[in-house]
Amino acid sequence: MAEPKSLTYPKILREDWPVRIIAGLGLAVVVIAAVVNVGVVSQLLSGRASPWQLLTIPVVVWIAWFAIKTFCDTALTSVTLTDDAFEARGPLVHRRLHRSQIAGYRIIERSRLPSRLRLEMADASEKPLEVNLFDATAIGSWFQYAPTLDQQEAVKARQAMLDDPAYGATADERARALRIWSKAGGGASLLGFAVALWIGFLPEPRALVAAVATLLPLVGFVLLALAGRRFSAFSLASDARTPLMGLFLGGAALGIRDVAFEQNLLSNEPVLAPALAIGLAGLGALWFLDRSVFGRNGGWWLAGGLIAAWGAGVLVEADVQLDRAPARIYPTQVIDRHVYNGRSTHWYVIVAPWGPQRDETRIEDAKLYNKVTVGQQVCVALHSGALGMAWREVTPCQDADTAKA
Repeated sequence: MAEPKSLTYPKILREDWPVRIIAGLGLAVVVIAAVVNVGVVSQLLSGRASPWQLLTIPVVVWIAWFAIKTFCDTALTSVTLTDDAFEARGPLVHRRLHRSQIAGYRIIERSRLPSRLRLEMADASEKPLEVNLFDATAIGSWFQYAPTLDQQEAVKARQAMLDDPAYGATADERARALRIWSKAGGGASLLGFAVALWIGFLPEPRALVAAVATLLPLVGFVLLALAGRRFSAFSLASDARTPLMGLFLGGAALGIRDVAFEQNLLSNEPVLAPALAIGLAGLGALWFLDRSVFGRNGGWWLAGGLIAAWGAGVLVEADVQLDRAPARIYPTQVIDRHVYNGRSTHWYVIVAPWGPQRDETRIEDAKLYNKVTVGQQVCVALHSGALGMAWREVTPCQDADTAKA
């Protein structure tokens, strides 16, 4: 942090108006969530709600609470700094701390959300104070530019690794070993990110993509089991170990593409419960392999989500790639086709109802888009699935005839 020219006290800190306005828009999420929740409760009372709809109730409640809390923290809370005190005022917090009560501070970076400032107490029995980081320069000045607790802990953790004889007999050998392990972990994570891009833009050949994406998180678990003192599952500011998040992200990318974008399964419901079970099992494994994931800002929810998404991809790909049973063919017609150009390009083909599908079907497939025109007849091959999850494949009818021949 660059030292300001002058800083006078008392100084009041709060978010700028644009940020406060954006936070106010979050209240609209609360209204929409409440409306959706009322609809689900109504269906529940009439006996028409599915089990998966019931899961939306706690999700909606959490979204509503998060939106309200974000609005209060961002738009209605302020911090007052004096020479010897830190005071936070808002609907959800009202606390004044003397400088002597504070052991140190942490800065919590959040993607697409305001960063947070966490004050740790000198008395460990006292609850920490956490507010938005309204002005990093003013906070740094008030703490006299002392390193954050995360920075101090990272230095201590690295020094402990450099002093550990398990890494080598001499200081130079240990430093060299740490550099090698760091490069190995960094290379593994870069591989995971590269696979995620491969899946996102051109997932071909599909069998190879599925195999690589399936193996990546397994490699991550093996590295944590064999060298957990050198690697961590996710990056923490206070951790000197090399994170392996890229491996888990690469595996999750396939499941996200299968379930959210390609949607080859007739219904995603059959894969949700097994994927959730895999996510919970993965968290159970991480509890033994890298318990830091469950600590402060460890990101256990992100880890569980990525592992569950990976599990969904493994199940869908196994269901499709291992299916050898003959398919039932249903002819239908292309009723629309269009291209969506956003951060990436998506090619969509929409076909009329067919077989057991009573609604229009939207397919994201660049190859199919280039082969068909509006009004052309296409054939939908309905497969039973190796794992019993029905999936469909759409091709021009002449291609389907050739494949059968």
